[in-house]
Amino acid sequence: MRKTYAIMSGILLLAVAILAQNEQASAWQQDLEYMVKRIEIMHPLPYAFFPRQDFYKLKDRLYQEIPHLIDADIVVSFSELLASLNDGHTRMGFEYSDPEWLDKTFNLLPFILYPFDDGVYILAGLPKYRKLVGLKIEKLGKMPVAEAIVKLGKLYSHDNAYGQKKSLYYTLGFAEMLKKIDAVEAVNRITLSLRNEKNKLVKIEIDTVPFTDMARYLGTWYPQSCPELVTMNESSKNPLSLWLKDRESRFWFEFVPEDKMMFLQINSLNFPHGSGKGSFGEACARFFEALDRSAAEKLVIDIRANNGGNHVELPLLKGIIARPAIDRHDKLFLITGRVTYSAAVHFTTIFSKYTNATIVGEPAAGRPNHYGSFRKFTLPNHPQITIGCSVDYYQDSEPFDFNTAIIPDVMTAITSADYRDNIDPALKKIKDYERILSLAQAVALELEKEYAVNGCDGLKKSYLSRKQELLNSGYNLENFFSDFIDDWFFANKKSTADYTDLLAFACGECPESIDLCYSLAARLEADGRFAEAVKFYNQCLQLNPACHYAKMKLGLLQLQGIQQ
Repeated sequence: MRKTYAIMSGILLLAVAILAQNEQASAWQQDLEYMVKRIEIMHPLPYAFFPRQDFYKLKDRLYQEIPHLIDADIVVSFSELLASLNDGHTRMGFEYSDPEWLDKTFNLLPFILYPFDDGVYILAGLPKYRKLVGLKIEKLGKMPVAEAIVKLGKLYSHDNAYGQKKSLYYTLGFAEMLKKIDAVEAVNRITLSLRNEKNKLVKIEIDTVPFTDMARYLGTWYPQSCPELVTMNESSKNPLSLWLKDRESRFWFEFVPEDKMMFLQINSLNFPHGSGKGSFGEACARFFEALDRSAAEKLVIDIRANNGGNHVELPLLKGIIARPAIDRHDKLFLITGRVTYSAAVHFTTIFSKYTNATIVGEPAAGRPNHYGSFRKFTLPNHPQITIGCSVDYYQDSEPFDFNTAIIPDVMTAITSADYRDNIDPALKKIKDYERILSLAQAVALELEKEYAVNGCDGLKKSYLSRKQELLNSGYNLENFFSDFIDDWFFANKKSTADYTDLLAFACGECPESIDLCYSLAARLEADGRFAEAVKFYNQCLQLNPACHYAKMKLGLLQLQGIQQ
């Protein structure tokens, strides 16, 4: 009798456990459906960059997988699903979710890992790991870091490739995401393969920490050394670079007399509108008073670590336009970076459009025309989880601007050695701007002369012989070709065939340029080379699925009976 009772009790407990598991899975499935419906209601055009039918296939697959997943894996899968929409504002809002739940559910490496131009390094870490800070990461768990970067890019929402690089600041150390991509099996202890000071490969097992123990430092981009955090540049013999000097203040400036330069850093646009106390207008009034008193011949505005805020830029914009002596391409510089996002991308687009600023640095993390205005909601069965969604569309640039990023006029890349030694490549390029501009002008003049004598073949050969110099200088190659074609070549071309040939060459040299790609497609269509035109219109859509003009052209060609 007792044996029968024990068996029946075991069966009952198992049934209760299965029922509870089914109820838990059902609650997550309901939340998944709610999340999708809520985004479809809130977002102006949720499937602008990813087809609805493809999104629903991913959603339905996740729905079926939920009963077999633990909570942490479900949330990471939600994040992956949202990332497929290619909208950085429509995402999992980890930083707005319940801290207690985050600590129970997720683990982070006790480091900030950063992808420099020469690899991924430990930029900062908890004091316990002082000896590891500054070392290069070769593998995360069993996965080469380059492979991990590609796979992690699919797990967190972003607008473009530079936003994807920005998100690695969070995801490279996110244990549950590393598990999702099969880099690690356990989330409490992770093996790292590192290059030590002697360039020897070593393996070290690291205990992860609760989410908020490390996330508090991730909220401040490029944090500097403090008792609770060790940084890779804290032992540098050089003083802190201007851009790292004050990472806490939203708005600060300093006159650099030896360079006759005013440096203004805006780390956040979270200011109220207007000119009252604490407003952006008040801050700008103080700034212009100092600028006018100084002997500044250059103004550098640094927003490379500005993640957004409000659209409050007008007082600064108006003040600069009212000072034509400073509103010149060789006097006014705007530094952007991979962190530049949201309202800071709006800021960049507006300044590019209405001032003569030369943009220097890395491309920003957002599109010139983009969805934004982040609005939060929670899941009905798991209210501890916050989701973000875009609710507005910002056409800050022209309606036909389908670029996915604002590429600087002068590109810079930061290496681990630069950061470790407190060297600012962006300011170095600004100081060297006249030489960079002279180089581009000299190369363009050489191409003109070579084309006059040896045609397009000579022009290409001449360009290729100087290409590396242009790349080393950081000069924007797309701008180089666009300016050369528009300012000189179009009026001086020997034939239409030469014009098409040069466009094709420029497109090959700048494969990420949707403007050059579209110009080539339109030229091929005008030449009657329809099959080739179709190829490049489709390439435009690969670069940006929302390129309406390319869709329109393909539709019109199809209407004429041209095979796609």
